[in-house]
Amino acid sequence: MTVSKISWLLPPSKLKLSTNDVHVWRVRHNQTDGRVQQMQKILSDDERLRAERFHFDRDRMRFIVSLGMLRSIIGDYKEAIFVLLTGSIR
Repeated sequence: MTVSKISWLLPPSKLKLSTNDVHVWRVRHNQTDGRVQQMQKILSDDERLRAERFHFDRDRMRFIVSLGMLRSIIGDYKEAIFVLLTGSIR
């Protein structure tokens, strides 16, 4: 069996969307403590409480990083979605 190596590109500084686009994101869970703390700050109070319920630190950090990155990525798409839906830039 041959395994091919996948090369991941860095995201563009300004995201663009077309009606038929599909974007796939990969997130590294091994972040520094400082980065995890930054991501925890953008979570809601409910999400922070959910994070605290994890027994193992590894699982708690993965939860925080996953949700924090998801919120960050979605935030980066706000302008692109507005342009796609309206055809104009704010």
